[in-house]
Amino acid sequence: MATSITWTSNGSGSFDNNTALSVVYTPSAADIANGNMTFTATTNDPDGANPVCQATLATISLPINPLPTPTATSNGTVM
Repeated sequence: MATSITWTSNGSGSFDNNTALSVVYTPSAADIANGNMTFTATTNDPDGANPVCQATLATISLPINPLPTPTATSNGTVM
């Protein structure tokens, strides 16, 4: 069984702790403008050359939707 994990991304944002099982990623302005992120989780190989447990990775791509920009009409209604 793997004993560690490391998270990476194709973006320039930051992880709160990229070696935790559950992480929080804060996207940068460039990440948001790009509109899509790819995250990779890579585990270690704790038993070395023994084939029982091998390092592995999993990748997921997620869209990033920008926040809506509110507008105000001439009568003061916010849309």
